[in-house]
Amino acid sequence: MSLFDDQNKTEITKQITAASCFWLDERGVKPVETEVGVADGWIADIAGVLCPTETELQTLKLIRRKPKWKKPQEEKDAWQVEANILNRMMTVIVEVKTSRGDFRGDKKWEWEPPADLCWLAAPAGLIAETERPKGWGILEYSPTRDCMISRRVPEVRTTTAERQRNLVHAVACRRDNQTRYEHLRRLQKEYREDDKQRTSLTRVQDAMRAALSIARGEHGSVEGALEYHRIKLKGVYQLEMLGLTALWGVAKKETNGA
Repeated sequence: MSLFDDQNKTEITKQITAASCFWLDERGVKPVETEVGVADGWIADIAGVLCPTETELQTLKLIRRKPKWKKPQEEKDAWQVEANILNRMMTVIVEVKTSRGDFRGDKKWEWEPPADLCWLAAPAGLIAETERPKGWGILEYSPTRDCMISRRVPEVRTTTAERQRNLVHAVACRRDNQTRYEHLRRLQKEYREDDKQRTSLTRVQDAMRAALSIARGEHGSVEGALEYHRIKLKGVYQLEMLGLTALWGVAKKETNGA
């Protein structure tokens, strides 16, 4: 089950989580997964991996805009040095907070983050500027536009190779679980549909055999023929409405008459 289907989550939490995932995906963070265990005692609301292009680095505002071609070569070379420094894989986490109590009660802001880029996503106006965790980027949810708006760029950290590997592994495992779960659900749905078709065909065959038995006057009565062929009807009214009572022994009478 994904976070978006979790009945324990509020609608605003689902909306902000979905909008944040879309915001990250648009900016090159792939794959993006929810509810990922990224460190001991730390389950990130959203986690992903970024291998950025120069355009994505600019879109995320991690580097300044590339100087235009008319600018001096020294300025363009300096910009390229800045871009090359960030031309590496970076791990990403987002924490979603939708209430003051949830934000103030969380101690994660006091710990060393387990990722290179960290964002805090919340409804607009929920967290005062003076309360924003140091080094964390800020994403605010706009309900009118149903999207996230970047209010502060995160500090670029350089986590250890072990922490990067652990986060990438956790995201990969989460994606694999989601993929296999979706595949299993698809197989189950296909099986149920096939089973319905088989059941429907069997019922039609049983009904045809029951009708033939009734026409031949077999099994002692209309009800007996229906029961023998696993056909369940309620009351005399249904028997008469379907014409089964009138059908009783017709084939047998015709054969005897001939």
